[in-house]
Amino acid sequence: MISFDGKVALVVGGTSGIGQATAEGFARLGAKVVLAGRREDRGERVAQGIIDAGGQASYVHADVLEEDQVEALVRSTLERHGSLDCAFNAAALELTGALVDFPVEDFERVLYTSLRGAFLCLKHEMAAMADTGGGAIVNASSRSGTEFGVPTNGAYSAVKAGIAGLSRSAANEGGSDDVRVNWIVGAHIRSEMALEAWKSFGIPEDRIASLTAIGRVGTPEDFANAVLFLCSDAAGFITGAELAVDGGWGVRPVL
Repeated sequence: MISFDGKVALVVGGTSGIGQATAEGFARLGAKVVLAGRREDRGERVAQGIIDAGGQASYVHADVLEEDQVEALVRSTLERHGSLDCAFNAAALELTGALVDFPVEDFERVLYTSLRGAFLCLKHEMAAMADTGGGAIVNASSRSGTEFGVPTNGAYSAVKAGIAGLSRSAANEGGSDDVRVNWIVGAHIRSEMALEAWKSFGIPEDRIASLTAIGRVGTPEDFANAVLFLCSDAAGFITGAELAVDGGWGVRPVL
């Protein structure tokens, strides 16, 4: 049985979807949860929902585009709880459009939110964990960046591939401080962002479900469960690893 009793978990991008499901999962298993994001009303609502369910949670407004806010987020977590044991970096932005027509400004928004944001989180989380005895970090990547390139989704695919490379380097650097870094490549997960993307691609959900070996789309909880495992003591000898949460998409034959 996985337990996070006495541990402190930070979820960046925890106000909805996969991040929210992960924050709720950490709390359910005993962690003191700090969830961060830009949408204050949603963040406060998620934190209160965790508290109402008997868990411990607080919301901190933080924009991953701003390093001072990321640094303040990690510092406030340490000041309030004394340590940072687990972190999940889920903040992301997906904008679609053909590359030949894609505005540079939109590409930079995706890059800064999803990749630069992950870098800033890692930078400050790893330093905090090294100072307080180690910890585990999971970054959210995607099959779109590691296995296939979806037409009109080049910016998102590029940053998700970048997160995999960034995570590999972080795992090597963090090992001597007992800081583990892994990443999850998701696909076909029914999150708010994915639903918008499927709509923009004109692909119905039943078609998405047919692409998996399991025959259904995933839920945010499916993704969250993998994060919880990788952050737990049960995964204590796992670092620098990529875990696919895609319902078996990778083994489906293309006919």
